[in-house]
Amino acid sequence: MIILTLPTVFVAIGTSATTAITANTLIAADIPGACGLGVSQLIKYAEGVALQNTFRIGPSSNKNRPAGIPSLWRPPVVVSDGASSLAWGERVSSAPTVTSPIGEIKLAGGLTKGVKQGEEDMSPRTQGEAVESIVELIRARLEENRDEDHAEGAKKYFGKDFKCYGVPAAKPKIRRFITEALRQAHLSGTKVDFALRMQLAEDLLKSEMYEEGQAAIILIQDQGRYFTTETLSIFRMWLDRYINNWGICDSFCIGVVDQVIKKYPKKVNTLLNDWAQSKNPWVRRAACATLSKLARDGSFAIEVTALVDILLENNEGEDIVHKAMGWVLKELSRTKPQFVVDYLNSRPGQIPTVTLHHSLERISKNQGLYRQVDRGRIRKK
Repeated sequence: MIILTLPTVFVAIGTSATTAITANTLIAADIPGACGLGVSQLIKYAEGVALQNTFRIGPSSNKNRPAGIPSLWRPPVVVSDGASSLAWGERVSSAPTVTSPIGEIKLAGGLTKGVKQGEEDMSPRTQGEAVESIVELIRARLEENRDEDHAEGAKKYFGKDFKCYGVPAAKPKIRRFITEALRQAHLSGTKVDFALRMQLAEDLLKSEMYEEGQAAIILIQDQGRYFTTETLSIFRMWLDRYINNWGICDSFCIGVVDQVIKKYPKKVNTLLNDWAQSKNPWVRRAACATLSKLARDGSFAIEVTALVDILLENNEGEDIVHKAMGWVLKELSRTKPQFVVDYLNSRPGQIPTVTLHHSLERISKNQGLYRQVDRGRIRKK
């Protein structure tokens, strides 16, 4: 295996560096504008570019990658002798040497690294180390932006047990913190594989901190193409173990979980037969939240009413679930208002007051329909 790790300080020092790599060595780099530059040109180019903490040289393709080398270690740069690029597992008889103010770095068989004297090499060697490093970096940036006044205001809104850093305008900052953390861990957003994203998301959710939960959602919300039916089981476990506020519960369900149901519609039965029967009220709320956005266009109408029926039959007593029941009916009423009115009227004395209130929010704007609802008869006494 041939991988060379070069710290940014080396590639950014300019022409003062001397190198045993010949001038006709080509660099094919995943750096905008740098593809095809020679070594000396790349050094000059790097002076004006904000590079990652470590600039890696080695095979850029995962083709024929040995099982022992994690995919997250994909180096962004290929060193070529001008004829053919190095391949995974290929060895060289004479290792090129780079000499610079940070010492001698060799390109040779095995994993080789170059570290500035007196500094620790922070390059992740395993997925576990990468996860730990990235999570710590994200947490450090959130801690730096902690706002106690904002946190107290959030607790008044979400409840006294709500945990957060109180970061104002959190989501744009969290996105930036994630990008910074990935760069410092020698990764870019497009090169973070699904397995790593899922591990990062779970580790962040474990803290039960609101902003870390949002970071978890951001990391996986655009990964729907990799979701499988098994992914739904993982999400269910996360909801059961780590989620304890409606802010993260709802964002997670309408931004992530519902993608699985949209991709595998038959898995909606899992929400009815498993989630709605859970002893955890957040999982029961999640069943409603997951269908809320999907129901806007009239989809899953039968499943929505079946879900509400299951919760009613089980004598649902949690306010957070009652509100979610009304929410999913309200979303369905966008396109099927008469269907919702007929459903409500068919459940006399069963609909909790808060559920009825939320379910009629949109219908109340249509006086003709609204008058059809026998609220006094429907409301649970």
